[in-house]
This record gives sequence, C-alpha cells and structure tokens, in this order.
Amino acid sequence: MCWGAAHPTVTVIAAFALSRLCYAAIGVRFDATTIDIFNQILDRHWLQERLAESLFYIHGQPPLLNALIGAVLKISESQSTLIFAIIFIALGLLLIVAMYRLLALLQVSHKWAVAACMFFCVGPVPILYENWLMYTYPVATMLIAGFWFSALFVRRPKWQYGLLAALSLSAVALFRASFHVIWLAVLIGLMWRYAPNLNRRAIWALFFPLVLVVSWYLKNALVFGEFSDSSWFGMNWYNVVARNVPDELRRAQSGMGELQMHAGPFLDLSAYGGYVLRPEFVKIPALNEETKSSGRTNFNHYAFLEITRRFLRDDLVLLRVCPRCYAQTVGLSLQIYLRSASDYAIFNYNPRNMYLTAPIRWIYDRILYGEAPFILLFGDTTLGHTYPVLLIGVPLVLLGGTVAAFVLLNRRDARAMPVVGMVATCWLLSIVNILFDFSENNRYRFEIDPLLYVLAVFLLWNVCNVYRRRQPQPT
Repeated sequence: MCWGAAHPTVTVIAAFALSRLCYAAIGVRFDATTIDIFNQILDRHWLQERLAESLFYIHGQPPLLNALIGAVLKISESQSTLIFAIIFIALGLLLIVAMYRLLALLQVSHKWAVAACMFFCVGPVPILYENWLMYTYPVATMLIAGFWFSALFVRRPKWQYGLLAALSLSAVALFRASFHVIWLAVLIGLMWRYAPNLNRRAIWALFFPLVLVVSWYLKNALVFGEFSDSSWFGMNWYNVVARNVPDELRRAQSGMGELQMHAGPFLDLSAYGGYVLRPEFVKIPALNEETKSSGRTNFNHYAFLEITRRFLRDDLVLLRVCPRCYAQTVGLSLQIYLRSASDYAIFNYNPRNMYLTAPIRWIYDRILYGEAPFILLFGDTTLGHTYPVLLIGVPLVLLGGTVAAFVLLNRRDARAMPVVGMVATCWLLSIVNILFDFSENNRYRFEIDPLLYVLAVFLLWNVCNVYRRRQPQPT
C-alpha cells in the first residue's frame, strides 16, 4: 500500500499546504480592500471604537462578518491583512479536511475522496475566495464543516459533535441572510430525529446555538421591526423585479400613484428625499451617520429601514403588472448562477490575483467546465460566458442527490441525514438566489460548491459501484 493511501488525511493536508505555498510564490496575496468599499461592512472606526454597540444596531446584514472584522482591527489594524490571511487559510484547511472526512463518512473510497479533494483545493476558485475578505469563504467552510460534524453526530451522538455541528450551521445563519433561522431549525431537527439515544447534554448542545440565533432575530424584531437578520430584502429584490420593466410602464404606474420609489436602490440618502429624525438613534453612528469615513453611503442608516419597505411594496406592484419582465430577469440570474465562480466582475477591481491565476483558471474553465461563448437565450449581450458542464452538471447533481436522499431514507441508512441536509440546502440556496438576487449569483453558488462537489463525487462513486456489480464475473 502506498503512503498516500495509508495516510489520506495527511495527504490532503499536504496537497493543500503545497498548493498555497505555490500560489504565494507566484504572488497571490490577500485582498482586504473590501473593508472600505463594500456596503455590507460598517465603518472601520465604528468597528474599532464602538464594536459592541455597532454590532447590536446592525440591521442591513447578519453580524458575524462585521464582528470578525472588528475583532481583527482591535487586535492590530496595521497587521490586519496578515491576520485575515491566516484566518482564511485556516478556514481553507478546515474546508478541505471536512470535505475529505465527509466523503469518507459517506463511504466513498479513500482514493476517490483524496483525488477529489486535491483537485478541488488546488483549483483557482477556492484560491480567489480564500484571498478575499468577504463572508463567502467562511460560509462555504462552515457549511461543509457543519455537515461533517452532523454526520459524525448521527453515527456517534456525542454532545461535542452535536455542539460543533450546531455552532457551524448557526455561524452560517449569522454570516449570510439567505440561510434563514427556519433552515437552521430544520437541520437541527433532522439531527435530533436521526441521532439515536440522545442524552440531555447532547440535546442542549444541539439546541443552544439555535436559541442564540433566534434571540438575534427577536432582537431585530424588537429594535427594528424586522424578524430577520437583514433588512435589505426589498432593495435587493428590486434589482430583479424592475430590471426589465419598460420605462413607460414604470412611469404609468408612478403616475397612478402605485409606485412610491422614483429612484433605484442603494443610492445616497439624498436620492430619497428627507426622513423622520429618530432621537433614540442620534448618538449611534452606525444608525445615524449618513456616510462612512471612506465617503461611501452608510446603508445601515435607520432611514433605510423604511426605504427598503417601500421598495418591497413597489416590488410587489411591478411583479403584478409585469410578471414576464420578472421571469426574464430570473432566466438571466439562472445563467449567471451556472457560471464559474471565478467569472466574477468584482475580482477585476483588484486584478492582481485574477491575473496571476489566469493560466490555471484557463485550464479549469476550458477543460473542467467546458467554457464556450455565452448562449444568449434571453437577449442580453453583456453577461460573459457559459460553462456547459455547470449548465448540465449542477441540475443533474441536484436531481441525482434528491433521488439518492429518498433512497437512503427508505433504507434507513445512516448516511441519509447528511445527504438530505446537503441536498435541501443546495436546493434552498439555488432557488433563493435565482429568484431574489441578480448579478452575483455565481458568487453565491460558491457557498454551496463544496456541498455540490461532495454530492457529485458521492453519486459518481455509487454509479460506478452499480456498474461494477452488474458486470459479469470471471469464472
């Protein structure tokens, strides 16, 4: 037996470490410029000087990304990029180990699991997201880690595994608003249902993180009137609903008083007229300052709570008067969703890493994903390329995973819980991001790419096993 087969986890870790050294040697570096650019991140000075207050009063986004950034800035602002790089490399290591161990728990052969993990971890897409400060990579890592720990918990219901699984999945819910508390409650309920003979400590370990997430939602409901961890839904959805609505139809609806908003979403507050002063928020910069120190708009300003509600009312009006326009945009969202996650325009704002990974991206996109000129099914000529393997492969994995989940449930197989959870999560994020978001859909898909990858390897392994068993045996 070769050394790699005898020590598969070490082999995966070694491949990860070697690939990171190689990418660092050619000049790939961590990009933390998002701190001063992205709408999702509060002003750096508020996070440094008033971290607890700012996190308590954040309503536009779940709190964990800003909590992470604030904690690092408090440790050392001058060395923050290095600290972020170390944290994200650690997340990458956890991601690839969790992926391997989950494949092993799904009874995929060690050789297949090692080869699949190595191929994934050295690719350009994980490298780009691992070196970019955003919630995308932590969400992808916590998801795959959560299902690894949940698979362990179902097989051996130790309270430590249950706590790690629940904490990992709760972190996902507090990093990314698309993963609603109901999704979290369903997954924790599945673990409770399929783990045998749980003692009181194990039950507490499962449900305590859920209580924390529910408490955050209740806080937002009491303070902001929103039982969610993001108040921006109305503005986000407007980008989908209104994109293809003809100007004359929009003007007609405005003339009849049907539409309340005459400017687009995510603009300066001045674009929306005045707002009612809230004395209770005057001394809270995260809610009262119209701009951040970078000069960019503070979309966590309390006025945006009412603005986004008005956008939501307009969304429903436009959806009613022009459902065909909405359907056209959803079709475009689906096309973007099925593109390579490295085919993402925002990476070009800081193009160093894109330039340095171009050769390996060419290999992966052309060979693995079969990149071809974009098929203009919906008449838009600005959206880039299509990737036939993803166009066909992602739906096949979702459908195949659904069939496998039902088969495992009928057999009462121990693998049913993680497979059911992964398939349901992939369906949920796919549907939510295609129907309610536009332009960054392939970035959102990367959050579940490790799950899709594990399901694809699991399905392929089982198909090959069925084929082998049906072959005539030599006499």
